[in-house]
Amino acid sequence: MKAKPILWQFLAAIYFLFISSVFVQSAESARLLVIIKESQAAESVADSETIESLMTKHLLKTYQVITPDSLSPSSQLTAEDISEAKRGSISKARKAAASCHADLILIASVKTEVTSQQPHGVKLKKALAINSYKLLDAASGRILDTDSKRYRGAGTSSDEAKYASFEKMAEGIDKMIALKAPAGPTGTLSSTIESSTSSSTIESSTSIQPTTTTIEISSVPQIIITNPLDKRRGLTRGFTRGFIRGPEERKPFTIQGEVKDGAGIQSVKINEQPVTLGRGKFSHNVTLSLGDNLFLLTATNVLGGTADRDIIITYELAHMSGIKPVLWGLAVGVSEYANPAMNLRYADKDALSLAQVLKKQEGMLFSEVHIKTLVNADVTRDNIIENIERHLGKAAPNDVIFIFIAGHGIKHQRTGSYYFVTHDANMDTISSRGYRMSDFDEAVKTLSKDVNKVIIAMDTCHSGAMKVGRRALGSAQNLAEALKEASGIFILAASKSGESSLEDGKFMLHEQDTGHGAFTYALIQGISGKANYDGDEYISLTELFQHVAKQVPRLTDGRQHPYFRAEGTEVPFILLKD
Repeated sequence: MKAKPILWQFLAAIYFLFISSVFVQSAESARLLVIIKESQAAESVADSETIESLMTKHLLKTYQVITPDSLSPSSQLTAEDISEAKRGSISKARKAAASCHADLILIASVKTEVTSQQPHGVKLKKALAINSYKLLDAASGRILDTDSKRYRGAGTSSDEAKYASFEKMAEGIDKMIALKAPAGPTGTLSSTIESSTSSSTIESSTSIQPTTTTIEISSVPQIIITNPLDKRRGLTRGFTRGFIRGPEERKPFTIQGEVKDGAGIQSVKINEQPVTLGRGKFSHNVTLSLGDNLFLLTATNVLGGTADRDIIITYELAHMSGIKPVLWGLAVGVSEYANPAMNLRYADKDALSLAQVLKKQEGMLFSEVHIKTLVNADVTRDNIIENIERHLGKAAPNDVIFIFIAGHGIKHQRTGSYYFVTHDANMDTISSRGYRMSDFDEAVKTLSKDVNKVIIAMDTCHSGAMKVGRRALGSAQNLAEALKEASGIFILAASKSGESSLEDGKFMLHEQDTGHGAFTYALIQGISGKANYDGDEYISLTELFQHVAKQVPRLTDGRQHPYFRAEGTEVPFILLKD
């Protein structure tokens, strides 16, 4: 049995759950700078992206997550500063935190060992994730906590085992961080941080390194789960997977099972809550929410031997099963303007290509896909309004609406209003022929009252850099902020305020392709499968948005950083196999 060490730059996982205990939701989300110490391992980049996506799923609605990849060099922060921060320098990390106004800094490294076992003739992989971290107050530089923790997971493959250990790590870190850095009632850090006895203002060059010493226990408890019933034959250890359906969004459920050990049982807990045993058997009441519900059962015998089991229960509404929603889409792109000086290269092609990719989901995740495209001369104010009202207005409450907009955008110099520049509009006629973003705002809010899920992808721009190859953005992030208050709305903007949205002939999806915008190129690649970080059968919006947010800065050498915001529950969006 040979262990395969993998140095993970995983901190993102910890940061995400840790932040949920450090902050509470407020008018402006608290910020955490997460630094994953750089590794030479080839797998570390892909693995950290998987973890980052997994953790974002839990915290996207509440917190602002900042990673070194989202930082750009400036007069206050050099590229060397960012590089040293990635290597774990506290002083450079504080400098980076100051540049992005982060409240806390988490610096961590994760090492994972995967082993192979074959209990009862079934091949099984087990993962041990060792996480070493430092948690600091960004303003004072005080070390609020530093520790090394171990988490175990199991599965039929190495990826499945590691995934289980990361889920367990996130659960444990969430509870631990809540004790070390509690949040105040307004979303600011509690004053208890200031008086933390573990704080330090001195940067140490010595970090706590995870130990690899393992104490073997001759006896560990045997855990048997009888409810939920795991239908996967042969897999009796590691984790239990159950699927439950019900009529309501929340459902009471009873986890049942048995714990056996010849030495005697000292304690049994589910998510740190004591469980009462009766002749070795137990029944524990929980409440399920829509989606995946994770429970960690830990059993300890009188000799100190410990066994644990991940129990993952997926809960979905009964009326949703077997009835697929319909995808209603509107893709708008303008490359050819009435004024040729404003022309772009790929905005129209971006809209057409994205519509073609989404059409392939008909019969997969969606029973039907109805996508209208408006490009170039067809993109007028009246056509946009008509298609939003008449085409997208056909969507039923459980359907999904997708809107894509690509082209120029400007801010009216006198009124300050933002406009999407239609084919026949220019600076002189923008107020009468352009499409005002506040009208778009109201249209989307109206749609969201009748349809549960509205997805918006915006690649619009501000007039500050109307040049071929550049779509400078000044309005997308502002519009996203205005729309976030509406329920069930998911917004992905191509770049942040003040940045340009880039397009280039090198962004080719196939050999015959002529190019795309960097934003759409990453979006289509993600839809095609590259955003499937957790390796299941579908791509969620969170996975897709995370893929775009990671890839676009790399494609543009750090000149463009997508912005996304979600208001609602997680949404499966692309089914990879029927």
